[in-house]
Amino acid sequence: MSCLITQGFTKDCRDSVGGIRTVYLANWSEIDSYTESDGEISAITMSSGSNFYEYELRRQTSNFTETYEGSEEAGTLFHQQDVTIQLTRLEVAKRNEIYLIAKTDVVLVAEDNNGNQLLFGKENGLTISGNSTSGTAFGDLSGYELTFSGQEKFPASFVSASVIAGLTP
Repeated sequence: MSCLITQGFTKDCRDSVGGIRTVYLANWSEIDSYTESDGEISAITMSSGSNFYEYELRRQTSNFTETYEGSEEAGTLFHQQDVTIQLTRLEVAKRNEIYLIAKTDVVLVAEDNNGNQLLFGKENGLTISGNSTSGTAFGDLSGYELTFSGQEKFPASFVSASVIAGLTP
């Protein structure tokens, strides 16, 4: 059987923090290819004139979850990917861009607060759901709560830090 485990792990130091600080979005249809080895992407080739677009996030408002979904009966395994972000302030430009995102499939790179960059929606793309809200009290969110979701055969790949820098406008 080629599915044998190969290593163990020691307990890590308490030097990691939660949350994501930035996401980068691109149209899934504009990704031509990936160069990947052992779960890390070292290059992304996109259609001419295409880019990833950066969305800066407020601290402690956004996260991702990847759930390993296995079925003993069917002998299958897939990965449910969900990235949830908040964008503050209701604005026409945000409303219009979110509407465009909702009509297409996207890929998303999330940069966590530890400096890791992971790519979600690689093979099948992600779809969006969410809402806009005015909030009630002065301290409530007035803005957008968005969740990008998809299912993939393989877990999210790490992305070398230099890759996205070369693909943003």
